[in-house]
Amino acid sequence: MDKKEMIMEAALRLFNEFGFHGTPTSKIAKEAGVSNGTLFNYFSTKEELINTLYLEHITGCRDCVFKELNKDLSVKETMKYLWANAIRWHLKRPEMFKFMEQFAHSPYINNIGKEKKEELFRFAHGLVDKGISHGMFRYKNTKLICCCMEGALSHTTRYLLENENEDMDDVIEESFNMLWQGIGL
Repeated sequence: MDKKEMIMEAALRLFNEFGFHGTPTSKIAKEAGVSNGTLFNYFSTKEELINTLYLEHITGCRDCVFKELNKDLSVKETMKYLWANAIRWHLKRPEMFKFMEQFAHSPYINNIGKEKKEELFRFAHGLVDKGISHGMFRYKNTKLICCCMEGALSHTTRYLLENENEDMDDVIEESFNMLWQGIGL
């Protein structure tokens, strides 16, 4: 593992445990086994480090969630596919999931991070718009539907992380069906 990766992993652990203000760069450097100067060679500020972690997650999530997406699936089947992939992605990275829960709506995330997240969700918004135009949803507010889906996805992931004895595939299936019963027709 190179020094940049060591710094990022240490920062991830510390941000999750102590938050932004409780994690000085000196503590990150010490945890990573590098000098403060080395940390600043890679990241000019703590905010840049947070944004790098955020962008890495958003990009990796996008690549995983849309991997091998069959364009011929129905709106519901596509949403179910994306739902399952997103939950599995987060379950494989519980520390990053915790970080995202803490910082996704933080003022420390810059416009580049926010734009990348919007890019990721643009497809979902388009999918919901398509479903609305085909009369597949009870409601017509795309942003609200996507917001509710994002919250349900986060809570389903958290539920699975906290209930390790549950069958992941069953919970993913059941949670999607519950969501669909609430928003779909």
